[in-house]
Amino acid sequence: MQTERFKYLLSQYIAGKISMQEHDEFLALVRTGNYDNLLADATQKELLREDASHVGGLPSPVSAEIVQQIFEAGKAGSVLPHITKPVFRIRKYWIAAAVLLLVATAAYWFMQGGPQAWFVQQVESNTSDSSRTVFLPDSSIVVLSPHSQVSYSKEYNESLREVRLQGEGFFKVTKNPKKPFLVYYNDIVTKVLGTSFIVGINKKTGNPEVCVKSGRVQVYDSKLPSHTIIVTPNQKAIYQPAGSRFETAIVNTPQPLLPEDVKEAVSVTNNSLRFDKEKLSVIFSQLSALYGIKISLANPMLADCVFTGELSGKDLFIQLKIICIATNATYEVNGLEIVIKGSGCK
Repeated sequence: MQTERFKYLLSQYIAGKISMQEHDEFLALVRTGNYDNLLADATQKELLREDASHVGGLPSPVSAEIVQQIFEAGKAGSVLPHITKPVFRIRKYWIAAAVLLLVATAAYWFMQGGPQAWFVQQVESNTSDSSRTVFLPDSSIVVLSPHSQVSYSKEYNESLREVRLQGEGFFKVTKNPKKPFLVYYNDIVTKVLGTSFIVGINKKTGNPEVCVKSGRVQVYDSKLPSHTIIVTPNQKAIYQPAGSRFETAIVNTPQPLLPEDVKEAVSVTNNSLRFDKEKLSVIFSQLSALYGIKISLANPMLADCVFTGELSGKDLFIQLKIICIATNATYEVNGLEIVIKGSGCK
């Protein structure tokens, strides 16, 4: 079954009809080394069909350099695909070079992200030092950070909405349940139906991350599409390449939930947080509903402590600091939960 799937993906690849998601699946199967013979056969047919001196549309200098590197590796005794039928007068290491170039071509254009790439028909770049707003064909919006780029194929919006991002971008996606929206960024894929989120690099770890502002997104490793996590507003998923896994956390600056993300009636807003001798249990319940973040008390005796003050318009973590200073308490972020600690009030 897996072999038939590989043959299908290979045929789509050669025909130039493979989608971005299929492309990632194809490369993952190629990396296993289980299909070298199939690749070799396909390469031989391609070499018979057309001139291989300019392989895969690569610029001549790049093509020559990669072939030379593979040729040197072959002379050094690297394991290369076994060719059982020498159909033409070409040495085995050149066949092997062509096989590997089939993959190298895709990898080259993947890294370049240029308009000549086989899967790219449209590229939008931001070469300035300020943000740039890009409107996609389905009216979705991408706000590109400086020196970032988004690209998509001519099939965009036919059955799937697929884009590839380099750098960082804020997405506001037009809702369309019949046409899922997928963002490819390094090794991770973000799938949504309609939401707003940021895809970029975590400043502390340097790893890819997805931060959700509204709606829900599904995030997964392109090599492990069955292992997915769901990220909701004010949450972020940070990719850990070492284990091909994700860690979830609260975003750096939580924002009040949008109306469509509020599960139940919430009358409080960030502009009406004025309290007069209000119990902490009530205040934290309101803040939890406002931001969609769980806030718990480590010590039940904190519940009856009271707070008087104005918190409107302030960042959540500033609000927590003000409350904690006034009630001789502290807070810590534990994954997706905020825990309030203290001895309580007399």
